[in-house]
Amino acid sequence: MKTIRIQTLFALVLVAGFVALTLGATPVSASSLRRGKLHVIKDCSAKTGEPGSFCTITSSNLEEIVVGSKVFYFQSPIPSTGLQDSNVVLDAGDANRAVGRCTLDLVTRIALCTFSEGTGTFIGFHARINGSPGTDATNYHWDGTYYFTTTQQLFNDWRGGTAHVSKAETWVSSIRNRILQRFKHCRRYIALALIDRVAAVIDELRTNHRDVRQPCRSSDAHSRQLSDFREPVR
Repeated sequence: MKTIRIQTLFALVLVAGFVALTLGATPVSASSLRRGKLHVIKDCSAKTGEPGSFCTITSSNLEEIVVGSKVFYFQSPIPSTGLQDSNVVLDAGDANRAVGRCTLDLVTRIALCTFSEGTGTFIGFHARINGSPGTDATNYHWDGTYYFTTTQQLFNDWRGGTAHVSKAETWVSSIRNRILQRFKHCRRYIALALIDRVAAVIDELRTNHRDVRQPCRSSDAHSRQLSDFREPVR
């Protein structure tokens, strides 16, 4: 459970981003996204071709794709086409999953996989991956590119604790400058009010050195206040 403060901060950023888009602000450039090369090795010795069979990740250069993650396949190969074209789920555990699709040539074992969203640490995850066989089924290679949307970048930063607050501050400063350059009159005041509120919450996080991973602990007084709203036992 995240702190109430960090929930407020995330909600404010989403609202500020929506207002910026609605009022016509220039979007954050693609260069600001977290992106890079992806290199993964899978052990597919347990992949039978039956729906639900899987490969296990044995090596990865992306921290979200942890060793031991499983890639599940949900459609069987069709021999008459020479292909297996299947929905896939990359499951890293703890509800961290990416969804995509893979097409595998049954003869050459060359594949193309794409991922276009996910849950948990894979929110905003996108990838285009070329698959190629290694020496045997235990070292199948995935090589390609990936990127995360900016919103997920910030979410992951805030989950990581106050050590990452400076990244959020940089983002807020960038959005504020765009507002000043693009907006005029009342539109500027509305957008600035939202983004300044975000900045104030970030500053409070830094001042109080609060770890956003800590659960929200209600005081006794607060608990008593909450109890006032409980329905009576009937």
